[in-house]
Amino acid sequence: LTGQRALDLVVGDSDGVITMFSRQQILSKQEIGTAVTTIDIFKDLEQGYEIVAGGMNGTVTGFQPHEIFWSLKVAEESAKLATLGMV
Repeated sequence: LTGQRALDLVVGDSDGVITMFSRQQILSKQEIGTAVTTIDIFKDLEQGYEIVAGGMNGTVTGFQPHEIFWSLKVAEESAKLATLGMV
């Protein structure tokens, strides 16, 4: 997460809080509003990254330690696509 070869850790809890640690200290916290079920880190070609977390209520959120980029609810987005005849 810090890009300085530190052993970083990302954990989520049942309250919907994702805590990011670097060098045995809390780097930041983000709230996704639902119990965290999945966390994954995606790297891009320029050595950047995005953390993506899934929640118990079907929410999927993409962020970095200090900024949430996007969030969506899968059921709502699926319903929108269904009304457009895309599903």
